[in-house]
Amino acid sequence: MVRWQKFATGFLVDIGSQASMHDAQAQCLAIGGGLATVQTQAEAANFMLVRKSPSSGYYIGATDETVEGQFKWLSGANWTEPVPFWAPGQPNNTLGTQDCVELDGQLWYTIECSEVRHFICEYVPLIV
Repeated sequence: MVRWQKFATGFLVDIGSQASMHDAQAQCLAIGGGLATVQTQAEAANFMLVRKSPSSGYYIGATDETVEGQFKWLSGANWTEPVPFWAPGQPNNTLGTQDCVELDGQLWYTIECSEVRHFICEYVPLIV
């Protein structure tokens, strides 16, 4: 059973597994969510509270796979620039193969989407 934690912007869960970004997104979709978006300091703080492995990097639902340098959220949420969470020198797309984003500590880094990382799923209920 998945135990979602409720926050003001939705629900988060760390299901405790590791996967590539695409497999992580598939696991999140299978339980009714998607990879988490982190757009504000409050959302970043909530993300940190949910992590089961605080010393590890975690996938977030951001990618520039479609158009290099144009990041988007897998959830379809609006991407807002400037992003305050990039680590110095990021995004850097080393060797032209880093299209996914991990949150490590409180900073974002681009990584290859095939790398295995922890991840947090997010569920945002629709307002009817």
